[in-house]
Amino acid sequence: MNDAAVDTRKKFVRKITNTKQSEQGNQAPAITHPTMPLVRAKEIARHFDVHERTVCMWAQNGVIPCVRIGGALRFNLEAIIGGLS
Repeated sequence: MNDAAVDTRKKFVRKITNTKQSEQGNQAPAITHPTMPLVRAKEIARHFDVHERTVCMWAQNGVIPCVRIGGALRFNLEAIIGGLS
């Protein structure tokens, strides 16, 4: 993993941790009318350089928004990135 990827990952994890602590249990905003197609946890994990299970735990804890389609988690990458800004 190169230095830029490590820095991006650290910033993302720090942002998630700070957001989670400040919300004190509030749920992440729901996905509403996505302009991008919904993607699987694998694509989110690849984008943020984390394991798929980490993405699923973030969703389960309300850190990132997701929808369930037939029991499978789907994510709007645009909503997740927008929520971090």
